[in-house]
Amino acid sequence: MRLRLTVPGASDDEIQKGLEAAVAVFACEGVDPLTASEGFFALEGWDAQGFPENSPDFTDDDRKAADVWMKARDAAVAACCASWPPYSPAPETTMDLLLTDEEKAQLYRDDDEEEDDLQFTPERQAEFEAWRERWRQTGKA
Repeated sequence: MRLRLTVPGASDDEIQKGLEAAVAVFACEGVDPLTASEGFFALEGWDAQGFPENSPDFTDDDRKAADVWMKARDAAVAACCASWPPYSPAPETTMDLLLTDEEKAQLYRDDDEEEDDLQFTPERQAEFEAWRERWRQTGKA
C-alpha cells in the first residue's frame, strides 16, 4: 500500500516531504493508514446520511481513526507547502491510500484469521524505524 498526495503546483520533493509528514503522524498516533482511511470513509458516509445520532455506521473508533487521517492529511499539506507563501489548499488537494489488487483481496478474504496481512517486511520496517528516529531527532527525514 502507498499514500498518494496531490497538491497542484508542488514539486516531487515537496510531495515527498508531505508524505513523510503524514507517515510520521500515523506512526506517532499508532494508527495504520488503512485503519485511518477506513475511519475517514465512514465519516464521509455518516456525513452523506446527514449525521444521524447514534448511527451504527459511524462508531467512536471510526471517529478517532478519521481524526488521525485528517491530522495526517493536514500535516502532509503543511509540510509540502512549508516554503510557499501563505497557502490555502486548492480543492484538488487530496491524500489517498492506494492498495494493490493483492492487498484489496486480502481485505475481503472470507477466513477468520486474526493476523494483519498488511505489515511491513522486516527490511522495510527497519528502514521505517530508522527514518522515524531521524524524524524525532531532527524534525526532518
